[in-house]
Amino acid sequence: MRLSVRFFVAAGLYLIAANECFAAEQLVDPPAVRLIATGGTIANHPSGRLTADELVALVPSLSRFVSVETEQFTNISSSALSLEHWLELSNRLNIILDERPDLNGIVVTTGTDTLEETAYFLNLTVKTDRPVVVVGAMRTPDEVGYDGSANLLDGFR
Repeated sequence: MRLSVRFFVAAGLYLIAANECFAAEQLVDPPAVRLIATGGTIANHPSGRLTADELVALVPSLSRFVSVETEQFTNISSSALSLEHWLELSNRLNIILDERPDLNGIVVTTGTDTLEETAYFLNLTVKTDRPVVVVGAMRTPDEVGYDGSANLLDGFR
């Protein structure tokens, strides 16, 4: 019985070490993805709203597998986003995608109040086959269980 426990502990430690080695590898030519930040809970902080660059800094492992470019479109609550904002955002995304055929995709951060409406509008108005991923967060960066970093990481994957 003791051998079985030792075996499983050793196997578990090996898998953890192998996973860490794999995760530490960096892609030689990572895909280029643009982050467009619009604000929302994902960027709320007691010291003020986080910028696109500050959001990326919360996920240092991003640089291992993607080349991130950032752009601050706006930095407001998603409930304050209007149709005019959505039209400007859609136009901006179409311009970026037209000018940058080397860009592999775009990640848009926004608040969860209007996340699904923003995603649906962009789906209807952005003319591309490349991925446009919309992410947000339910908790602010200073709260326990902040989900923004994980959501951002998943958006880039």
